[in-house]
Parts: sequence; structure tokens; C-alpha cells
Amino acid sequence: MVTILQAAFEQQEIEQLRRQITLLNNKLQEQSFLVKMTNILIKGHDLETTIKSILQLAMDITGSEAGCLYIADQNISQLKIVEVNGEISDALVEALSRLSQLLTNEELHKIVEITQDNSLFEYFAKFDNKLISLINVPLLTADNNVIGYAVVMHRHEAVHNHPNIYSSKDLKHLTLFAHQAALLLDNTRLKIEQGKKETYIKTIASLVSAIDEKDIYTQNHSQRVAKITVEFSKAMGLLDDIVEKLHYGALLHDIGKIGVPDSILNKPTSLNNGEFDVVKEHPVKGVRILAPMELDSIVLDIIKYHHERFDGRGYPNGLKGEKIPLAARIVSIVDAWDAMNSDRAYRSRLSQEQILTELEKGKGTQFDPFLAGEFIILLTKNFFN
Repeated sequence: MVTILQAAFEQQEIEQLRRQITLLNNKLQEQSFLVKMTNILIKGHDLETTIKSILQLAMDITGSEAGCLYIADQNISQLKIVEVNGEISDALVEALSRLSQLLTNEELHKIVEITQDNSLFEYFAKFDNKLISLINVPLLTADNNVIGYAVVMHRHEAVHNHPNIYSSKDLKHLTLFAHQAALLLDNTRLKIEQGKKETYIKTIASLVSAIDEKDIYTQNHSQRVAKITVEFSKAMGLLDDIVEKLHYGALLHDIGKIGVPDSILNKPTSLNNGEFDVVKEHPVKGVRILAPMELDSIVLDIIKYHHERFDGRGYPNGLKGEKIPLAARIVSIVDAWDAMNSDRAYRSRLSQEQILTELEKGKGTQFDPFLAGEFIILLTKNFFN
């Protein structure tokens, strides 16, 4: 009897030890996984390498034979294929990009496993007869925004030694993976965007210098217009990201003058009709010059429409009233103010009283009456000094 009890206790201890070993192995696997994620983060790879590493890790931790990674747009309405790993048909990769249309909004924000028991499986299996099961993993940021999806799958390969479905451990690892992967992607994207922004600013500075060297009578005009535009926009309560775009647009508003002959820009007398027609082309030329930069629409609106008039008698399109973009209406006032406040080839700068009179006369004709009124109030308070 004692021997039987002793054997039972020993068996119980063995089972307990096995459970502890299993638990320890699971913990070690989790730690190993987190270390790998951290290494990817520390190494600071470019976006392409980061994406490849993330997808490979998702496959490794689940023992998957194939996978795809997609980037979502802001509305999760379309998925862009950015990485494919393993033997997987192009048709299935394309079909999986339509997951956002096949799953509910709730499902799009959680890990979804699609097995042969799932009604969606048949739809995907017709694109790949080796498909066994798959998991869609949303990459969620800290504020619960989906920036992309990783899809991993089991397929029948030459040596089929894996389970047909994913285990609870796989799902647990993927839950950890999803948040870390989103962090990695978001950080890498932000680094790239910051780099683009720095290049963008340097390019703008170079272009503005080119404008200044072109027109000896309006040197630093673009910088002054940009500075006052920012101050005016902030006083009007516009959001910081809008103010930043207004700043860039104001800096570049005259970029099209690069295509205007020096003899016209620096002519010491009034322009004739033909010469003025050449000058009137500079807003459209500016947009054409900057087309390869893929600038924000607010920036392009300023460049193209800063010479439109509220009464519809401006150029290049003769837009009227509030059909003129708000950003262009703001910059047109500041542009006119700086022109009147500066010496030009054909006249000396106007006095403060003359400028105020001209701005008042322009309300509702050349300028948006409300914006011009607000600008005049700020001028009288010496807000821009």
C-alpha cells in the first residue's frame, strides 16, 4: 500500500515538474520573441527591412509556412500589399487584400482565425488548394488605430508535419506580436516622415533663395510673407498643422516667377499688357514646377490661387468669393500688404496710413472682407511689429 502511494506521489511530482518545464519553456519562448522584437527596434532598420523582419517573426513564432503583410489606409477601406513570404499564389495574396471588405469592423480590430469550419475559408481556398488555415492579425497602435495587417497561414507542403489549426499559444504570441509590430512600423514610418520633412524644408529653402536672387526688388519678400502669414493664421486660431502648411505655401507662393524673364521682373516702369500676361502665368507655372514634390493641397492652393480676387476678377481661374481656397485668401492679403510695404521697381513703399486705406478699399473686391477686416485690426494694434 505504501509503495502504491509512494508511486502515486512520485507520478504527481513528475507531472507537476513537466507542467513547470512546459510553463518555463513557454515563458522562454515569449522572452525570446520579445528580445527579437526589441532587436529589430534597436537596429532601426529602414521601413522595407522592418516589414520583412516583422512578417518573418510572425511566421516563426507560429510555425507558419507563408504570410503576407498589408498596410491599411486611414479608413481601413483598402489594404496595400507590402510584403509576401513563402509559397503563396498571387491570387490568394490579392484576395486577402480584400479582408477589410469581408470582415466586420469589430473583427478588423481583433485577431481572427479562419479554418475549414469558417464560411470564409472556402472563398480563400479556391485561390490556393494547399491552404489549411490562416490568421489575420491587426497591427494596432496604442490609441487603437489599425495601421496594417499581418496574415499567417498553414499550407500543405512537401513535408506536412504541422497542425491544421493554430494553438492557443500561437494566438497568445500573436497578441503580443501585434502591439509590438505596430509600434515598430509606426516608429519607422515616423522616422522616414521626419527625414522627408527635413529634406522638404531644405528644398523649400533652396527654392525660396532662387526666387530672391531672381527678383532684386523683392528680396526676402517670400520670407516676410511667410512670417506674417504664420502670425496672422495663429491670431485667427488655426490649428498648428494648418499653420505649418500655410507657412510652406507662403514661402513658395511666387516660385513660378523663376519662369518669368528678368527683364520683366526688374522692369523699372509699368508693365504693358503682354508683359503682364507673362507675369500672370506664374501661379500655374509654380504648380507645374512643384508637381514632382507631391505637395499638400493647401500648399498648392496658395501657389495657384493667391492672385484670385474676391470679386472674381483675379487670375488664373477667376474664382469668386469663398470658392477661392481659404489659405489662398489669407496669403493674398499678406502678399499685398508686403508689396505695399516695400520699395518696388516702379514706386516707393506706401505709408502705414496709405496701406490701411488700400486694404480697406479692397474689402469685398480684392480681399475676403472678413479676413481683411481682421488683418486691419491687427495692423492698427502693431501686432506684426
